[in-house]
Amino acid sequence: LKIYKYLFPKKKLNLNLKKFKDFLNNKGFIVLDSSDTSFSLNEVDSDAKYFFDNKLETDHSIENNGLIRLKNSCQNINNLLDIFKNPVIDNLLKQYFQSEYYVYSSDVYRTVPIESNQKAFDSTQWHFDNSPTSMLKLFVYLSDVDKFNGPLTLANKKISKKLKKRGLFLREDLMSHNSEIENNMQLIIGKAGTVILFTPENIHKATLPKIGHRDVAVFLIYPSFKKQKISSSVE
Repeated sequence: LKIYKYLFPKKKLNLNLKKFKDFLNNKGFIVLDSSDTSFSLNEVDSDAKYFFDNKLETDHSIENNGLIRLKNSCQNINNLLDIFKNPVIDNLLKQYFQSEYYVYSSDVYRTVPIESNQKAFDSTQWHFDNSPTSMLKLFVYLSDVDKFNGPLTLANKKISKKLKKRGLFLREDLMSHNSEIENNMQLIIGKAGTVILFTPENIHKATLPKIGHRDVAVFLIYPSFKKQKISSSVE
């Protein structure tokens, strides 16, 4: 009992349950800072910075369009999956799925400014994820993110469902509704360690930095009958 109370202090858990209820019923997404989760990046941010800054194990094929990807993220960053050992995150995921969960994939990206004559990568357009609705997406900022260096941008659940019911799903369909979406959007800013959870039913987009860069880890998560072993690789 003492261990349980240490891992799940009543005040902290109630705070997150309130946010989680809002996430489910209204916005379709939740933003948690380190005060909510007591989550430490445990050098994941500095490891990612090392690989990106030194161009090691990184894919630069669309860097001119604003995106760099770290190859084999779980193997190159040993502690990348430690977020799923965090009791608050673990508990929220189990509540959402009403079951165990499975981390299907992980990626670590850096978004960077581009030249004015270059086209930004596709995910900078408003879009739905082409994935089963049972999936949940989890972002962890690995660098401080403000409105100038590439925040994730999310539309709320209400407008997303409204447009989807009209048969609008493809990026080119949504482009003609930019103003309607932007009236119901939120720029997700936060310090390194900020965690964002959202559903495939939320319209969203990446934004390119005007200055600096943004480093982020992205996970796709599905419900599972069996508890997954969390190690240095997704099993």
